[in-house]
Amino acid sequence: MDFEKTFAATLKKHMARRNLSAYRLAKLAGLNPSSVQRIINGERSPTLDTMGKLMKELGLSFTVVSLKA
Repeated sequence: MDFEKTFAATLKKHMARRNLSAYRLAKLAGLNPSSVQRIINGERSPTLDTMGKLMKELGLSFTVVSLKA
């Protein structure tokens, strides 16, 4: 599985645990909701800055994202 798919799967899993929609996660992270939805759908690769913002809102570290889906 490539990194973008792994990252998207990790986001989906942790969003579900926190009952967060893509829209709500985007707003909390200060990002464009459509961009976040495209990242979650695997249609767009996130920048390092965007990844950091999303991960911060979900309480994740780069280690968790790189090792687990």
